[in-house]
Amino acid sequence: MIASDKASVETVTSIHRWSANLFSFRTTRAARFEFTPGQFSRLGLDDGNDIIWRAYSIASAPRDAELEYFAVLVPQGVFSPLLERIRPGDPILTERASHGFMTATRFTEPGNDLWMLATGTGLGPFLSILQDPQVWHKYRNLVLVHGVRHASDLVYQDLLRQLQQHPPASARA
Repeated sequence: MIASDKASVETVTSIHRWSANLFSFRTTRAARFEFTPGQFSRLGLDDGNDIIWRAYSIASAPRDAELEYFAVLVPQGVFSPLLERIRPGDPILTERASHGFMTATRFTEPGNDLWMLATGTGLGPFLSILQDPQVWHKYRNLVLVHGVRHASDLVYQDLLRQLQQHPPASARA
């Protein structure tokens, strides 16, 4: 894998298996990579012939030194077999630009409630949003609904409890 104007070569730093098909992984982060909570980045892996690209929502806080992604392995997917084989220390391409408009910054007027509705790995962007101190200042109530098929798929419970009990630094003084 070679860095380019389009992408940087990052390193997988950790992997957390939630279940047989759900996992999260962290990568290094290019010094100038910026994103707004709720956005996604495109990741690339080499299949031996070409680089295969897929979009993944960023689950980490914008201030984190690393980037975290929450993924599901899709049977017969093109990218999933490559993603399933990653290990800490492996290279992964990260597109230099972040994308997407599902951000709390889209709402210019402060409101009382911010409802976040997710199924499965759709939780990822909301994890990033919930780690943003500005969101805790802007809304009185943050409501997250996470629908899954099996109770074992209710992941990130420790982080969600921690955020509820101790909102991000600088939030709700």
